[in-house]
Amino acid sequence: MRIRSRSDFATLIALPLALCFCSTVASMERRAIADTAAAEQSPLDSALLHRRYEQRDLARIDRLRMHADAGRDADALTALLVEAQKGSVEAQRSVGEVLVRRADVVAVQQGLNWLERAAAQGDQRAMLALGKAWLFGVPSVAPDHIKARGWFERVDPQNAQAAYYLGLIERANNGGSMNHASAMKRFQFAAERGIPDAMYLLGNGYAQGEGVDHDPREAMRWYMRAAYLDHPQAIQELAYAFARGDTLLPQSDLQAANMRAAIAHALRHPKTAP
Repeated sequence: MRIRSRSDFATLIALPLALCFCSTVASMERRAIADTAAAEQSPLDSALLHRRYEQRDLARIDRLRMHADAGRDADALTALLVEAQKGSVEAQRSVGEVLVRRADVVAVQQGLNWLERAAAQGDQRAMLALGKAWLFGVPSVAPDHIKARGWFERVDPQNAQAAYYLGLIERANNGGSMNHASAMKRFQFAAERGIPDAMYLLGNGYAQGEGVDHDPREAMRWYMRAAYLDHPQAIQELAYAFARGDTLLPQSDLQAANMRAAIAHALRHPKTAP
């Protein structure tokens, strides 16, 4: 197996990062609901018709959630509550997500209740929302890592987000012994499925020999993958490496400056949490 030189690693990282950070941000447009007016002239498959109605309902619920959350639109929240009371799991989850972010104690508790109702119907996103609410805490409710773990463990074992958050819990020392090895396995699972935060923490594990063997080469590989996805701390690690000229990367003030510019770009366009 050919061992890559330091200059090889510099070339590997410079090109993809340059393409990533210098390209314009692609505009994201919501997928338009197909117009069924023309189709009404010919027979429609009942399953197809049902899917179209379902898509329109989901799109409407998502719009109501955005208005009720960021816009604090009381009418939108009322409309969501109507759908939630009818049994719509998407509406129940949406109401829960909106209310748990309110400062009002009663609203927060109602939000948790609605999330639990959605989770009782098997909604994975509601389970994740409950896990995060208990992991980080919400207004008027203190974090509870035992409850958080319980919700994350109910999520599909193949879910990368749940694996990442379980890794955070296992890495922390909250009423029990730290289990870095188990945490790193969780981060590895999540990192391999595209979670940038997990990539960065896995890189830290290899860099420090925490829960895995000390391996600077593997650490740099995960930092590079996270940096390609605009992870600010991972880009900073690369900037440090170029400035020092160690950890498989040649010393380069120019590349270090490029990485610092990339950090500023990443901070101006923050990614949402997993």
